[in-house]
Amino acid sequence: MAIHWRWGLRIFMLVAVFLSMGWLTLGIGPIFPSPDESANAFFAQTFAETGVLIASEPLNEFVGGIIHPRSMVAPGTSILPASFLGFPILTGAMRYVFGTFGEFVFTPMLAISAVIALWWVVKRYVKDELFADLASLFLLTHPAFWYYGARVMMPNVAFVSLLILGVVCFVKACDKKSMVFGLCAGLIVGLGLSTRLVEAPILCVVAGIVLIRHYRSVSWRVLFGAIFGGLGILVAYLAMNADMYGSVMTTGYTIPAIALTPQEVSSTSIFTTIGHMVIPFGIHPKAMLVNAFWYGWWLFPLSSTLAVVGTGIAWRMKTHQKAWRTFVLCVVVASVWLIAVYGSWTIADNPDPKAITIGNSHVRYWLPLFAASSVLVALLCVQWLREMLPVHRGLRRSPWSIGVMVGVLLLQNWTAVFRGDDGLIAARAAAVVSEGKRDAVLEYTESDAVIIVDRADKYFFPARRVIVPLRDDSTYAAMPTLVQHVPLYYFGITFPEIDLAYLNEEKLLLMGLSITPIVTIDNETLYQISRIAL
Repeated sequence: MAIHWRWGLRIFMLVAVFLSMGWLTLGIGPIFPSPDESANAFFAQTFAETGVLIASEPLNEFVGGIIHPRSMVAPGTSILPASFLGFPILTGAMRYVFGTFGEFVFTPMLAISAVIALWWVVKRYVKDELFADLASLFLLTHPAFWYYGARVMMPNVAFVSLLILGVVCFVKACDKKSMVFGLCAGLIVGLGLSTRLVEAPILCVVAGIVLIRHYRSVSWRVLFGAIFGGLGILVAYLAMNADMYGSVMTTGYTIPAIALTPQEVSSTSIFTTIGHMVIPFGIHPKAMLVNAFWYGWWLFPLSSTLAVVGTGIAWRMKTHQKAWRTFVLCVVVASVWLIAVYGSWTIADNPDPKAITIGNSHVRYWLPLFAASSVLVALLCVQWLREMLPVHRGLRRSPWSIGVMVGVLLLQNWTAVFRGDDGLIAARAAAVVSEGKRDAVLEYTESDAVIIVDRADKYFFPARRVIVPLRDDSTYAAMPTLVQHVPLYYFGITFPEIDLAYLNEEKLLLMGLSITPIVTIDNETLYQISRIAL
């Protein structure tokens, strides 16, 4: 009876979190909280329909490549992803086979698969179902994993999930000394890296630590299969990268904003490109400490504190000592790397630059660390319950004693995921508002119109072509040319009368243009930009 109860609870948690991950996009679309997600959704659709990740915008030939949303680049008349190519390819393939539903459930399905895989590998090593249950539960419900699992067109949960699945496949390969399983492990990890290729250096370091400390446990057949599979994906990825951007080492992050020929794109030094990929923001110790505090601890204080304590317990473990110390070394090295690389970057994803929210990019970039912390928190809980509590043995092993700790942790996690300025409740409400604004603006604009926006590109494109932002010299310079070819609009915060007068009497007048309000929606207004009638 106890066995059935335990399996029922496991299935309930998996299903409940899976369904909650779909809640943000269910019945709303395609509207996403960020331009990165909108770009991934667009290129997934493009790949599903055409087999390539390239869109065309002929007008860019006349205006210097400025017609495109954020998170995309426009060399010449092409519009390309500004991110790594693997995620839109994978989600595009899912869309091709299963339609939009397949595209949107891809990330949640991978997340659930990774949780199940983690349960298996923990149980296989420690022979303890309670430990495996807690580790998988803490991964499933960690705020970062849960939240970005619901942000279905972000690649970070898919990246971490594929790494976990690849590691589990590698463990299985070592058990069976199977080159086939090793090959599968390499292919899966390679697919994961195709979504976040920038993490390849630290992954190689971590893999090196494991191989050096446990080389006797790894068959050469397994290692050869894994390397062959990973390199196969890498070669295919770099070939596509070179075809799209004109150079193997050029990416959407490093391509010049205006690149008219492949020769211009490929002129960037390979060492400069690698350096920009590995340390894109430089090294800034003060920023690292500040961001590590706010986004690594303050947002999730209980989980992070327990993980730090669990790290110390893992290092002192007597059973499986070598394996635990290897795990701790890998986590510490990865933590130093990821905090140094991304902690040096200060950015405000929220319109309020002072807001500390789960929607900030640091949280998703540090997702591998949060995933690893689930095992450390589980270790602490098991050790605390079974060895450290100075209470009666029967109470120490009681489900009630563990239920209190798990319940408090789950409550904190649920609050972090759903509440707050960037929580899923606020994100869905914002998506509903954005959908209403989009539908209203589409009614007032022609299908071939270009709309200048400041942040609304993420829900107007691809229904309308967009330019971001208004207050940019290149945008103003392109206006006289654009009005000769297409209807031109601006949508943004309603101008005060003094600003509207300045535009019509000075700024735009010098270009022979005028700006006229068309419709106001909440606190934003759609304006038409047109030539002054002579």
